[in-house]
Amino acid sequence: MTQQPVQTTDLREALQSAGRKLAEALNDLQALEVKTKSVDVKAGILNEKDARIIAYTKIELDGDTTVIVPTQDENGALVLDQAMLALHKESVADAMQYRTQIINMVVDFFRQGRAR
Repeated sequence: MTQQPVQTTDLREALQSAGRKLAEALNDLQALEVKTKSVDVKAGILNEKDARIIAYTKIELDGDTTVIVPTQDENGALVLDQAMLALHKESVADAMQYRTQIINMVVDFFRQGRAR
């Protein structure tokens, strides 16, 4: 049983596709955004288009960070909504862990390519 040789155009297309996907992944790594949303569930129906952002964090690759946290006005004093803040912080930590895994995968990919 002989294997068919890989055609040059197929290989080129596969490499171009992989390159595009890698470029998209690297572009996505430039900024990590986490949005915690709240939605009023009526009669058991979840309608995401009615969701409102209650906490937001954006961490850019250069370290610039934007954070919007949930607060409530209590007699003129802004008080953090601790439950929502805890949920949001957990989501940010999960997203950062995932982002680190992706970065490590990309670094390993390039290291393996250089080692060959």
